[in-house]
Amino acid sequence: MDKSLELLMEIRDGIYNMTLSMNDLRNSVENLQGDGLYDTISDANQKLDEVNQNLNDIKGNGLYNSVSDVCEKLDDVASKLTSIDFNTM
Repeated sequence: MDKSLELLMEIRDGIYNMTLSMNDLRNSVENLQGDGLYDTISDANQKLDEVNQNLNDIKGNGLYNSVSDVCEKLDDVASKLTSIDFNTM
């Protein structure tokens, strides 16, 4: 059971790190945005905004639809498993 819990926590941490990396990438591209000759960078930035909006739409607001909801549920599972271990001792 501990191995499963560790695996779930690693998955949660990986998702969190990917989210941070995506935000850093988006900020870097926004800093590159320009005018005139660099309109293609501006177009790329608009496409990234569209992708970001699509990701936000995918996350949704339902009970288990967002990454943050999944992370919260994993934390709940971890605390409940810990309390079960303490109660059985």
